[in-house]
Amino acid sequence: TKSTFQQIRLLDLWKERVVMI
Repeated sequence: TKSTFQQIRLLDLWKERVVMI
């Protein structure tokens, strides 16, 4: 459960990074 939440957050961060680039 916690791992899933962390993965989702990581994905969100990655998406933000992609938008920044």
